[in-house]
Amino acid sequence: MSSPVEAYVAELAEKYATGRAGEHAYRPAFEKLVAALDPKLKIVNDPKRSEHGAPD
Repeated sequence: MSSPVEAYVAELAEKYATGRAGEHAYRPAFEKLVAALDPKLKIVNDPKRSEHGAPD
C-alpha cells in the first residue's frame, strides 16, 4: 500500500501526463491528500467570497 503522499504524486503524474490538465485538475488530488493526512480538516474547493476576501 502506498503512502498518502505517494498516492498524491502518482495522481498528479497521471493528470500531468495527459497534457491537458489545468490548475483545477489537480485540486481533487490535493483534497484527498489533506483528508488522508488529517481527517479533521475540511477542504472547500473554490470557496465563495467571505468577509476576509476570496482565497486563492
